[in-house]
Amino acid sequence: MSCYENLVMKTQMNYSRHYSTYASGGTAVVLSKQKPLSYEEQIQEFVRRVQEAECIIVGGASGLSAAGGGDFYYSDTPSFREHFGKFADKYDLQKAKEESAFV
Repeated sequence: MSCYENLVMKTQMNYSRHYSTYASGGTAVVLSKQKPLSYEEQIQEFVRRVQEAECIIVGGASGLSAAGGGDFYYSDTPSFREHFGKFADKYDLQKAKEESAFV
């Protein structure tokens, strides 16, 4: 198994293992012992940090790919075969987002 395939497998197994925690809005690891800020306080803190920032980096995932024309997440398309064909054949996948592939 390649390094990439191993990473994909480990990521999917970790997601499956902690799915109920993520689905309920939690995290698998305690990130802080601090009491969370209220929603309004979070917005105020966000605004303050944006105003003080020298620059802002925005990351994007599947939504950004879809906006750019990516069509391989939810169905078996020519672009899915082009980019994921060998991996898909090896693990019998029909799309990039397989909720139950490794459960």
